[in-house]
Amino acid sequence: MVSAEAPSINYLGDPSNRPFHLSIFGKKGELVSPVKVPDDFRTDEFYLCDFGLAQKIDDSTTQRGFPPVHYCSPERLHKQELSFACDMWSYMAVFSMLYLTLPPFVSFLNGGIISGMFQCLGPLPEKWKGLYTPPGGLDSWYDQSLSSDPEHDLMSKIAYLRADSDPAERELVISIMMKVFRYEPETRLTARELLNDPDWRALMDRYGC
Repeated sequence: MVSAEAPSINYLGDPSNRPFHLSIFGKKGELVSPVKVPDDFRTDEFYLCDFGLAQKIDDSTTQRGFPPVHYCSPERLHKQELSFACDMWSYMAVFSMLYLTLPPFVSFLNGGIISGMFQCLGPLPEKWKGLYTPPGGLDSWYDQSLSSDPEHDLMSKIAYLRADSDPAERELVISIMMKVFRYEPETRLTARELLNDPDWRALMDRYGC
């Protein structure tokens, strides 16, 4: 929400709002619409916010809870500890959102976000069966005889959502995503490995990065 006294109001406009009563607190409030930022406000600088949980690198304390579901790595929903590999999954989720304009994995299927991952990537490790933390887990997620849905896997999503890209670019993107969107944390690219990955470098070169 932008303060009516802030100079930004002259550029962004006064956001629409409507009053409502917040019964759980016994107070009145205002539902304010999101700010719509003009295109000429954008710069070449990007900043990544935290994913709902943040801690210092040298802090060995394990925080409980989960980041927003679309950015949460699957092992965090299966009683596994935090690691830098979790961040790599979340980073690739952000990259996918920017490139595809939509989350890579849907959360509206029966079973939520894990069903979306299963749809795109195939079955989760069988050893994780029984470790799913939230309610509503499905045994089929761990059935190694099943596979991803070819009509809704990452390749089909990239082809549909980025029909403007050429086949070579789509091949680079799917290769990059599949090197990070891996269930087993230890098999994902690290940040250093991603930066040095030839497919990542080729994609960045296409966009002058």
